[in-house]
Amino acid sequence: MNYIIGFIIFLVVFITYIHINQQYKRSEDLEIYEMDYSNNSQLQEICDVKQPVIFEFETILPAIFANADLEYLSNKYGQELLNIKDTKDYAKSGKNDSIDSIPITCANARKLFLNDSGSHYYTENNGEFLEETGLVEKIQEVDNYLKPRFTVNTKYDYIAGSAKTCTPLKYHYDYRHYYVVTSGKITVKMTPWKSCKYLHPIKDYDNYEFRSTFNTWETPAPEMEKVRFLEYVVEKGNVLYIPPYWWYSIQFADNTSIYAITYNSLMNVVAYAPQWFLYFIQQQNIYKKVAKTIELPDDSDKSQQSIVGEHELDSGENAIQSL
Repeated sequence: MNYIIGFIIFLVVFITYIHINQQYKRSEDLEIYEMDYSNNSQLQEICDVKQPVIFEFETILPAIFANADLEYLSNKYGQELLNIKDTKDYAKSGKNDSIDSIPITCANARKLFLNDSGSHYYTENNGEFLEETGLVEKIQEVDNYLKPRFTVNTKYDYIAGSAKTCTPLKYHYDYRHYYVVTSGKITVKMTPWKSCKYLHPIKDYDNYEFRSTFNTWETPAPEMEKVRFLEYVVEKGNVLYIPPYWWYSIQFADNTSIYAITYNSLMNVVAYAPQWFLYFIQQQNIYKKVAKTIELPDDSDKSQQSIVGEHELDSGENAIQSL
């Protein structure tokens, strides 16, 4: 009997090890796969290769693309809040700085994007917006087509930005991370993990964001000349799968909106438990203070002319570094 119990324990540990090790698997080929969506099982097999994948999806689920642009949303949900980020904050940030967003109404966010001649404002981390508007129920329809088995954590987000705004270069650890382009188009630049030694990663555990200070859309620094990027245009109606450990930055076209959908399996959560632990510890070591304002266009409501944001700061200077 002891031999049987021992064998079962060994088998469980071995299978768990195999599945956790799969989470750390990376692909370094500088290419993007294009596929015709057939079914969820086929998609998961291709995603397990850990290469970027793009596929047409509007003919599969047209409902999710209807009335999903910022103009429509601002007219219908104008007083709901979106979280705005300024790419200039990233350019000025140091290694230990966290970049926080500023909440403004959806209507004013659209006005801000339309009048952003400098192309540096965008919005993300809008899960609460999707909940408040009920849009999350609409987005959940994609689960039957994109969601992998044994998912224990799902996150939905709404992303948009002013024309020609470029998001910071970043990567993630998630099991599945999809961008569903619901209006406009995006241009994406991607590079595999082997470029990491030239990109000087910054781990921001305040926001659970992993990024580089380099701007891939400007003239590269000398060390960046060694980094090769994959550049691709993703039109409305298409889905882009971004694998873990791949660096990526997107540039918005006019009136571009995206639903970002993230799935994490049980093994993914276990594999990256140390990262999540650092994030939760960091949340106990921050406080907020008024730090920034955004000047809105003259035709905005007077009450919204200057939007004050809150900035999270460490209550202990080296909260994470000391761990």
